[in-house]
Amino acid sequence: MKIHRTFAFLLLFLLFAFNADSQIMEQENGQLGFLLVPILETVFSGDVKWRPDWPADVPPDAFLAENNGIKPAIIELYRAGRNYSIRRDREGRLIEFPHFSPEGNSMIHISYSSEGALQGMSVTLEESSDIIMDITFPSGFLPYSDLSPGGSFPPIIVNNGSSDFYVYIFESPRFLTETWYDSYGNLLMFSKAVTIVEKDTWKVRSLQIHDSSGINFIDYSFDSYGNITEIQNKHDTYSAYYRGSRPDYWGWYGFRYEFQWDTRGILSIIRVLGENYGLAVEYRYEYEIDFRGNWVSRRETAYIIQFDLLVPHPASSRGNWNRRIIF
Repeated sequence: MKIHRTFAFLLLFLLFAFNADSQIMEQENGQLGFLLVPILETVFSGDVKWRPDWPADVPPDAFLAENNGIKPAIIELYRAGRNYSIRRDREGRLIEFPHFSPEGNSMIHISYSSEGALQGMSVTLEESSDIIMDITFPSGFLPYSDLSPGGSFPPIIVNNGSSDFYVYIFESPRFLTETWYDSYGNLLMFSKAVTIVEKDTWKVRSLQIHDSSGINFIDYSFDSYGNITEIQNKHDTYSAYYRGSRPDYWGWYGFRYEFQWDTRGILSIIRVLGENYGLAVEYRYEYEIDFRGNWVSRRETAYIIQFDLLVPHPASSRGNWNRRIIF
């Protein structure tokens, strides 16, 4: 009961505090652009799974690879000007992974304390190798784990190279709140994430985000395998259907993507249909496969309809991807 009263007071305070000087908020908030909770969700899951809001040109099976059920220690995905990687430590925990978002893509680097809690995190933009966020976590920080007592955590300190921010996380069995302040004590952002907590994992079911631009709601839907089938916000809706862990259909921005997988579980064709469901482009793939059956090189050929014929169209190709996989 005491925790509920404390949270109610905190929420009222946060809503009141949103009347702070908006000019200061916008000035200090210039490089936030992301929430910590979705990143923490990936850290806790220990895996990077395809989502309907991923970039269209990144392979949906980019980080799917296995060796008798063992996850790789390293997967590097690269092509000219693009490089993403996931790395795990000896305990199998993620220490490096990409975070894809419609607001921008970034690479996340993680360090852990001796007891297994989060200790530090750095965030780098895809367009730059410069660190844009350097994050320090309080002792014992790992929500929804055996290390977590629940309730309010001490502040997380975020430095963007010129300013410090303070992030407060509140953990409840049904939600997580995330509150950002600048170094002057001005409230920049408040988010409530409704969560689904299961035996060995947790997922964000919805987000309610308050910041200087107003209120934004993001809702997530899942299938029985835990795959995200829909992401909906006030601007866009991303949807997908799956066979197992692989997408079979994907819809976003008025386009429909149809995926065709071969008997090995390797993507062979993507058909992109426009708003009238006419074929806009078809991508076909050829691979180099390693001795474990995982692809290490993917060559893309694009086809379009011309004169009622399906013909190659090199200008529509998005390029070839390569992977380095280490177990």
